[in-house]
Amino acid sequence: MLIEDIGGAGLTILGLCLLAANGAMLARAILRQQQDDVLAAAIATVVCSSGIGVLTVLALGIIERLSVVTAFICQAVFFAGFLQLNRNFDQTSVSWHAVSSRIWSRLKEHPVLSVLTSHLIAYELLRGLLRPPLSWDSLTYHLLSAATWLQQQNIAPFFGPHPHNILGLDSGNGSLWLWWWMAPSHSELYVNLAHTSHWILLGLCAGAIARELGARRYWPVASFLSLMVPGATKFVATQYVDIMMASMLLSGFYFGWRWAKNAEWPDALLAAIALGIAAGTKEIALGYCGAFVLGTLPFCRGQWTRRPAHFFGGMIALLICGGFFYFRKTWL
Repeated sequence: MLIEDIGGAGLTILGLCLLAANGAMLARAILRQQQDDVLAAAIATVVCSSGIGVLTVLALGIIERLSVVTAFICQAVFFAGFLQLNRNFDQTSVSWHAVSSRIWSRLKEHPVLSVLTSHLIAYELLRGLLRPPLSWDSLTYHLLSAATWLQQQNIAPFFGPHPHNILGLDSGNGSLWLWWWMAPSHSELYVNLAHTSHWILLGLCAGAIARELGARRYWPVASFLSLMVPGATKFVATQYVDIMMASMLLSGFYFGWRWAKNAEWPDALLAAIALGIAAGTKEIALGYCGAFVLGTLPFCRGQWTRRPAHFFGGMIALLICGGFFYFRKTWL
């Protein structure tokens, strides 16, 4: 049993490291000339990692080849491909030393908030490891979905007794993400940690939006305060998907706002990926995504020859990342 637990923990770490590495390389390939913006690169990395994880499980589930082995093989293939894709950008990309230096300088500027936030992150991680997954939504369908797909090696709808018989058709990007935290270890030991990255992403997006609105120096304060909001922290060490949905919505808003100002295709693509993941995570996000897309257009200025292609390409990416919602409704 101990050997199995160690092996499961190792495979879980390996899978998450592959997702993080692939997300970082994909974000770097998309941003290219915007590598000097470390904050945007960090946000793009989490968005891309989540997108790769969700779409990998979705694609393998559709063809009924969903297993740990095939998922890891896909990630290894992606890793090799992204290494080749990023080979031409090595000379222009920001080094890890430069990134860590910038992060450390920001932390030193706000020592009290840094210590408080670091303590809170450590506390939530420890609480997540010690507590069993007992969130109501996870027991009724989030973890039930991930476990069922793990056993059946597909993502076909499943049904139970009334009133839970409709939950097999629920939007499931959150469950697809939880699959990565259950499948390698074949257990629910680590699912309470699943949305830690999305919680940090939520804080990064709050700071990024504050910076776009004019807080050029003190935007980290917005990040620290957002991470410590009780309404957010109470969802971190749970399997509720609200943190994932909210962080993706804010990521989409951030990159969408950048696109409205600059008309750059990387911003349009990243905004579409983030909004698509949010739309497929929870049905309520559909309204926010639609309102944001329509509300962004009046703020666009200039570059009208490029914007239509960006917009329609972004809509395709949004539908792909959020397509699980629509796919589940039409599977039958």
